[in-house]
Amino acid sequence: MNSATRRIPPSEWKHWKPTILSLNQYYTLKEVMDIMMNTHGFRASKWQYEEQLRTWGASKYITQDAWAIIFETVDQLRSQDQEAEYLFTASWMNPKLKKRGKHTTRTKPSI
Repeated sequence: MNSATRRIPPSEWKHWKPTILSLNQYYTLKEVMDIMMNTHGFRASKWQYEEQLRTWGASKYITQDAWAIIFETVDQLRSQDQEAEYLFTASWMNPKLKKRGKHTTRTKPSI
């Protein structure tokens, strides 16, 4: 087993969690992996990062189900003559990530 596929103890993930989550907001996964390896000496496989980010609930993209909830809430507020604002993580503002167009559709799903 090479070092990229070694089992990483939960305590090590916990130690690096704030750093990884912060980087993940601004960089692609490959860039996060490179920074973590070159700057911090932390090495994990792409699969390990993906699994850990899922475990932490860290997602750069909003799912269609989440959009449905957002639109439902906005519609409810509008029906009560209230305004709504959306706040997205910095990853939505990152031109590299936005340019790739891998986020879910922003149109209201049909019900």
